[in-house]
Amino acid sequence: MIVLHVREYERYEGSDVDLGPPVPAEDLVNGVLATFRQGGVEAQGEIRRVSSGDTHQQIIEVAAATKADLIILGSRGMTEWKSLLLGGVANKVVHHATCPVLLVR
Repeated sequence: MIVLHVREYERYEGSDVDLGPPVPAEDLVNGVLATFRQGGVEAQGEIRRVSSGDTHQQIIEVAAATKADLIILGSRGMTEWKSLLLGGVANKVVHHATCPVLLVR
């Protein structure tokens, strides 16, 4: 099991600006890993930094490199229509992944 957190950054006036949630990425990943490990599931965590808009590609690349059997991906709950118009990460992963994708709301 691989717990992957992809964090988007933008360059602004020479500095990286974190576009992710206010919770540090390490805290998010470590919390999920602790839950899995308490349930007896071996898991490793990975954090990747990408430019804005490249999140879906990073998820697909990690899945391919690790020969994943399944991608489980959280969805922010946009309506299907809004996600299609805006090109949400979950929508892009579903359409481009080479393995099954399970979306969790």
